[in-house]
Amino acid sequence: MALWAEHKATQDKLSRTELDDPDFVLEVVSDVAELLDQMRFPRADSEAEYHEMFTEYLDNHTEFDVECSPMTPFGRPDILVGGVLAIELKVNPNKNERNRMVGQVLDYSRQWLTWIILIDTTPSKEQSLRNLLEDHGLDHIPIQTYG
Repeated sequence: MALWAEHKATQDKLSRTELDDPDFVLEVVSDVAELLDQMRFPRADSEAEYHEMFTEYLDNHTEFDVECSPMTPFGRPDILVGGVLAIELKVNPNKNERNRMVGQVLDYSRQWLTWIILIDTTPSKEQSLRNLLEDHGLDHIPIQTYG
């Protein structure tokens, strides 16, 4: 439940889905947070394989709709769970990818509760991303690291 515990959005930073159906959002994120805390995944050769792995794992272990890279009016999150939780997943993102991610999660977080998952990312790159998020008023977006 580390991801969910890290979520600290104030009322004015809540997504549309959190405002519209807070009970359902809580149900989805509680379930997904618990699953991610339990998840043990094998190494993958690419970011796309990690997307598929996480999507398949969540789809097989939760009752909610799990979509991999759906096209939406708000962008294309890597994983969308229950239509309320967007997950952006990156493997050791470089500076340009971290900068781009800020724009992506800014768009996603207007519509959905948004989480970031980093794989094989150094503590300094993770901190750099946290600083970027904070600089853009997105410090309520939790980051979970693996590897």
